[in-house]
Amino acid sequence: MNKAGNLVHDLLNCAIEKETNAELKKFSLQLLHRKIQFTANGYFTLDNTFLYSLTGTVVTYLVILVQFQMASIRSSIRQQCNYTGRDLK
Repeated sequence: MNKAGNLVHDLLNCAIEKETNAELKKFSLQLLHRKIQFTANGYFTLDNTFLYSLTGTVVTYLVILVQFQMASIRSSIRQQCNYTGRDLK
């Protein structure tokens, strides 16, 4: 946010036309006085906290999925070993 304010201020110093100058002043005041938030239709804010939470949730579910997958592979290997053991006797 600070970068946007600095950029608008730099543009304000360079602006030639009166209309552009006035619009940049209004925009600069809005940046100073309003907190900009991105939301998902007002349900929750899209910020770093949401990103960390989402990443943690996805990683947790992936770990659980991999554990179930490995368990099913182990059980199928055990079943195959049991069948071959019976065939050899």
